[in-house]
Amino acid sequence: MTISDEKLLAYADGLLTPAEIDEIDRLFADDADARETLAALKQSDLPYREAAETLIDVPDLSHLAAPIQWHQPPRDVMDRYNDAMHTQTGARSQKRSSKPKECAHDA
Repeated sequence: MTISDEKLLAYADGLLTPAEIDEIDRLFADDADARETLAALKQSDLPYREAAETLIDVPDLSHLAAPIQWHQPPRDVMDRYNDAMHTQTGARSQKRSSKPKECAHDA
């Protein structure tokens, strides 16, 4: 497997998770080109991280967190969901016994 340039840059900048670092370290054993590219990246004084950040315009979406977190679906959506869950639970209950069980939300 070849290591992508993006992964190499992230590795060089210390942006990978420990699991990703372990994976890249294993891949280096079989990829001399990747080892050479990484060495060149580490020897360079170029600000790769800053350059990449200026190329990728990531908008600030933090203002969306609260509305999403506290959003309540419309009542009709919840009714359809509850009906579907009741139908599924009822079908499973009838297969297990001859007497259907009550759903928790029916109580």
